[in-house]
Amino acid sequence: MTIYSQHTLQLHQTNNGYSLEGKAFSSKKSIYNYLSCLPVDLVKLVEEKKNSYHYHSVSYSSKQNLRKALSRDSGRTWI
Repeated sequence: MTIYSQHTLQLHQTNNGYSLEGKAFSSKKSIYNYLSCLPVDLVKLVEEKKNSYHYHSVSYSSKQNLRKALSRDSGRTWI
């Protein structure tokens, strides 16, 4: 059995860029660099009407693409 840690973070767009967990970022690339340093396996980014998933330094735009990556890594089916 494989256990992954997941965190959900709210991403807000501001006049100067983005805000995530009280930290200011100038671009989405800088956000992804920050997420790569977090000690969790999976991060779900929640924007106003759009979700994205960040897993092992890769960003996925849909839950289906994330499931494929998790299945590939663990050798098991994800539903």
